[in-house]
Amino acid sequence: MVLTKEEKYVLIETKDEVLTAESIDKMRERFYEKYERENVIILLPTVKEMTEKTFDRLSFWNTETRNINKTFVIASLIEELGNDIPEIEQTHTLSEAQDIIFMEEVERDIDRHFEENT
Repeated sequence: MVLTKEEKYVLIETKDEVLTAESIDKMRERFYEKYERENVIILLPTVKEMTEKTFDRLSFWNTETRNINKTFVIASLIEELGNDIPEIEQTHTLSEAQDIIFMEEVERDIDRHFEENT
């Protein structure tokens, strides 16, 4: 697992073929050691198998991230695996995930500007 801090998000990438709840817990723990209030992109290009608990952990992390007004996106997840987590933004490529982050950041900036000026 590799964590990389980019300008507007933290990229978490794994090369594992099986993603378990414990794997997600480790990702989340490493993320929160350094980055508490950041947008998150999880890149899963090699994952072929996930457990129900894994979906639950991802869903929890997504909700937690959305609650602090940040974005959580999963990129490059095989379509068949993503059917059980419809509430999480999913993209086919890292580029699409980055676009979602940037668009939502612009929307939040506009909302803040509007709130400050009303």
